[in-house]
Amino acid sequence: MIPRENVKDYIGLPFVQEKDGYAWGCLAPFYQIHPEFEHIEAYRYPVSEDVNMLKHFKSHFKEVDLEDAVYGDILVIKLPMNQWHLAVYLGDGRLMHCTLHIDTEITRLENFSHGRIKGVFRCHTFQQQHGVG
Repeated sequence: MIPRENVKDYIGLPFVQEKDGYAWGCLAPFYQIHPEFEHIEAYRYPVSEDVNMLKHFKSHFKEVDLEDAVYGDILVIKLPMNQWHLAVYLGDGRLMHCTLHIDTEITRLENFSHGRIKGVFRCHTFQQQHGVG
């Protein structure tokens, strides 16, 4: 996982739909903050609207309560029109996410209604268990 102070280097990067045959899009902040997962096949999200993002992250990471979120935790969000979205928690009520219309940005957690946040997942727990990163 990159140091929190380096997150600013990714702000404004454009939205890229896929990379190397896998979804990139809104997952870009996840792979940028956790570069150790980008090339591990099991952690790469397939390019398919049929794949449930919540189930994918539940099968790979430890779920935690939103109140316990720390820097680097992944927020899986359900947007209108039944679309999945992903953001990375930065701490202090801020998160980083990327969309086709606004590229990569930092915004406030309160901009996403809590009813839309369907899961919060901790990556570094699995990093320690699996000797990754």
